[in-house]
Amino acid sequence: MVRVEELIRYLPKLHGEHGVDATLHRLARNQSRIHEVFSNPPGGSWTQFDILRPSSDEVYRWDHMPRVPEAKRPDLVLQFNEGEEMNFILIESKQTISDIYAGMGTSLTEFFTGSGDYLGLKNRPAWHRRCLNEERWRLITPDDEDLRYWFKTFPESLVHYWPGFTFALNPEHIESKSNINTETIITQNKELMDSHRDLHIVVLIGWHGDRHEPFAVRTYSEEFCRTSLAYELDALLEPILLG
Repeated sequence: MVRVEELIRYLPKLHGEHGVDATLHRLARNQSRIHEVFSNPPGGSWTQFDILRPSSDEVYRWDHMPRVPEAKRPDLVLQFNEGEEMNFILIESKQTISDIYAGMGTSLTEFFTGSGDYLGLKNRPAWHRRCLNEERWRLITPDDEDLRYWFKTFPESLVHYWPGFTFALNPEHIESKSNINTETIITQNKELMDSHRDLHIVVLIGWHGDRHEPFAVRTYSEEFCRTSLAYELDALLEPILLG
């Protein structure tokens, strides 16, 4: 039988992709400026996407979004509205940097916009909505197409997608943050972004010390750096951000 003291002291040997997802999910939940649309379990749902409608106090839910070969469902989706403009950060998490693949950013975006026979989320109907100050979700009836398809009819020019790649340090754990060469990691991330021009965000996640505290090193594209969302994402990452 495992003793309670052993459970309290337990630390995983490997955090991996799920550790990356869990770290970003926890950071997103500990602030309120950026809205978390979707997160992989254990923090979120496999299929539910909750999107804030601009200039309103309502959030709309898309249920049962499928996994399809034509597009890549993100592991994390964050939303930041500026007036009528909607910004979405679309994150793919992987075990190591070598797990990146060509067209990652495009495939993440096409989960929303569609590709081939796949109808993207933006063109699908929402099924539920609620006010931000309420807990109860309300069903949107099939005949209320203005509400069900508001995202589909929302101007494309006001919706911006920012695909990103996050991965775990290899080896994942180091004893002290003083051993981390952030300049080398940033250079590596820039080279990665130069060879994958459809990505705007690259974030490395590692763990240090006896308690495996997380840390992050991030790199952004020049285009993303010019947005106010870059500042907001830095604020979200700030508790663990290096460099």
